[in-house]
Amino acid sequence: MHKVVKLSQYALAAILLTVILQLLLTMHYSTYLLIFSIWISYSLTILMLGSFAIVFLSWCKVNRNIIVNSSGK
Repeated sequence: MHKVVKLSQYALAAILLTVILQLLLTMHYSTYLLIFSIWISYSLTILMLGSFAIVFLSWCKVNRNIIVNSSGK
């Protein structure tokens, strides 16, 4: 998971730098790069949320304390 996050952050930084350079040099930018950066960001968010949900549900399965689990019921 750490490598995926690190790789996606590097990709987002490279895209941001490319868009900034496009603005400085040509006074316009590619919307495809912005859409691609949004896609990367959303994909990473879905991946992390899914993995956190799996960890949380496995924790709830192990921890059967009714006081802890009743807060959401």
